Amino acid sequence: MTQRESERQTRQQRADIDALYELVEGVDRKIDALDTTLNGRIDALDTTLNGQIGALDTKLNGRIDALDTKLNGRIDALDTKLNGRIDALDTKLNGRIDALDGKVDALGTKLGGQIQTVGGQLSEVLELLRGR
Repeated sequence: MTQRESERQTRQQRADIDALYELVEGVDRKIDALDTTLNGRIDALDTTLNGQIGALDTKLNGRIDALDTKLNGRIDALDTKLNGRIDALDTKLNGRIDALDGKVDALGTKLGGQIQTVGGQLSEVLELLRGR
């Protein structure tokens, strides 16, 4: 190979190497552009998702508060109804207890009278037995 051919081949190789470097730089620029685009899209998705999650959280908290209010209302209504029934049963039981107390008092009075009568009769029998 002659010196000219060798120089031409060297220049060609340098040109090929320069072309390769330009290709690598072009690929690097495209990768950087894609990276910037993807980062922008990821940031946009993150912002969108955060907004949607926040909206869902607010909506869910609203529903929880509404259900809590509704449940407390039902509990209060049941408590009022139960207290009414308890009061009615208490009144009914107190009436029955009072009636039983009256019957026991009447029975005590009646028995007291009968005991006095029997006691008096026993006293008379004892007097008669002693007098014999």
